[in-house]
Amino acid sequence: MRCIMCEKEGARYRCRPCGSAYCSSDCFKTHRAEGEDARLCSVILAMQKKLSPPNDADLAPDLFSDAAAKSGRGKIEKSAATAPEGNTGMKEKEEEEEPGVLYLLKERHLAALANDPDIRRALRSSLLQQMLRTIDQSRSRLDALDAALHNNPDFKHFCEEVINLVALVEEGKLHHKRRRRR
Repeated sequence: MRCIMCEKEGARYRCRPCGSAYCSSDCFKTHRAEGEDARLCSVILAMQKKLSPPNDADLAPDLFSDAAAKSGRGKIEKSAATAPEGNTGMKEKEEEEEPGVLYLLKERHLAALANDPDIRRALRSSLLQQMLRTIDQSRSRLDALDAALHNNPDFKHFCEEVINLVALVEEGKLHHKRRRRR
């Protein structure tokens, strides 16, 4: 790769904000300086903003609205939430009990989350959507999630609601609409 500042081959680093390659700390400092040079980070970011298409989230229909739920858009079949998955064997139980193992949600969990009115209502919040996008785009998602849980009580409450709903599905206790807590 070629350095954005000195144009030498072998640039091993990238500027986080704009993605430009650079080869040394001197080139990085020059690149991050203020000014009107086309090679500077602020200028590149401004150009990227002008050239980038509008955010898909702004143009997409609201999949979490009540109208979408009634029309069937954004809805996962309820049969998927209650469909038996058969005997998964001992391997799954071992994985669930191991500390540090990432647990992947099954179709029934996702269906329950997609059809839960409280979760859908919370997901309409543009602030929550932005926080979820930020966590997803973070270099260290677990650290970003941990920070959001500690710094934002509303986000922590949302996560607790999700975990409680997944636990109800896992225990087989979710048959109808869950009770609303107020």
